[in-house]
Amino acid sequence: MNRQGSKNPNGGADTLGMNAEEMRSLGYQVVDIVVDRLINRDSEAAILTGEASELLAQLGGPLPDKPLDPRESLSLLAGVAFTHQQRGDHPRYFARVPGPSSFAAILGDWLATGFNAITASWAGGSGPATLELVVIDWLRQLLHLPPDYEGVLVSGGSHASLTAFAAVQAQRGTGTVYLSDQTHSSLPRALKVLGFTASQIHVLPSDEQFRMPLTALREAISQHRRAGARPLMVIGTAGTTNTGAVDPLPQLAALCEEEDLWLHVDGAYGAPGPCAHAAVMS
Repeated sequence: MNRQGSKNPNGGADTLGMNAEEMRSLGYQVVDIVVDRLINRDSEAAILTGEASELLAQLGGPLPDKPLDPRESLSLLAGVAFTHQQRGDHPRYFARVPGPSSFAAILGDWLATGFNAITASWAGGSGPATLELVVIDWLRQLLHLPPDYEGVLVSGGSHASLTAFAAVQAQRGTGTVYLSDQTHSSLPRALKVLGFTASQIHVLPSDEQFRMPLTALREAISQHRRAGARPLMVIGTAGTTNTGAVDPLPQLAALCEEEDLWLHVDGAYGAPGPCAHAAVMS
């Protein structure tokens, strides 16, 4: 590779000494790797787990004292690091929640990284911020939510739940939270991060359909009020990770309104349902 020292032939760009031709060549290599992988993913294993010692031997070693060959590094990433993992886009992969990425999303991620897009403030990222607002509003329309609904894009469901619980805590303080034994493990973990104690996280055994039991929930709320505790929130799920069960959400909403409790619904597998229905109807 052509190293220019302190001289940068590409203006102010941080290219690590690569010229435009070298950057394009490596970029084309990445495109070829990704496209080949997408086209042939059906022939891969749904999950491939390696031995730690073998992976460390291939990917680790002493700290390099000089640059590695970039083409070899890209091949190592694709052939070793990214090969040994679960493949959520495999046709025989039915575990966990992470959905497959589309090629459109791959292109978007590449552009966002290439433009160093950072939406930390309106002044510093008005364009990307507007894009976020547009996407959120489109999602709102697909979910048939009222026009005054708002939201933010986050890294995933765990971060989303943590953000929602922080909003509840900021508005209503702390108290007892009710969930079932089918609620995703990230939700009680998020409550603990925010300072909710074990006694404030009340887990109810699910019914024979793996749903939150209304009678037991009502009795628990009543019992806690009599004991001097402060019921705060009920967590329902629209499509649990284990079975796809949907809690009785209309009844939970009615109970929460009656008891003046906050209702949080973990969209999980169920939230995209209205989106899919709307897409089919259109």
